[in-house]
Amino acid sequence: MQKYRLDIPNISCEHCSKAIEDALSAIDGVQAVSVDIPDKYADATFDEADVSLDKIEDVLKDIGYEVEKKTMMTPGVGV
Repeated sequence: MQKYRLDIPNISCEHCSKAIEDALSAIDGVQAVSVDIPDKYADATFDEADVSLDKIEDVLKDIGYEVEKKTMMTPGVGV
């Protein structure tokens, strides 16, 4: 299982948050998604055996969101 923080600068409202959560949650292998509107990021936890980070980025791009930065989250650190 991997967890990444995805910096998405054009998150601006609840609609953005819901669109991102719905799109990523629909991907097989994605276990959890949370979006922080003020800090403009989404955290995604996924099984790398089922889905790649590239696939997650492609889905975000398809719905109009560009990932500016990706950070792998170490369990127990920062989150």
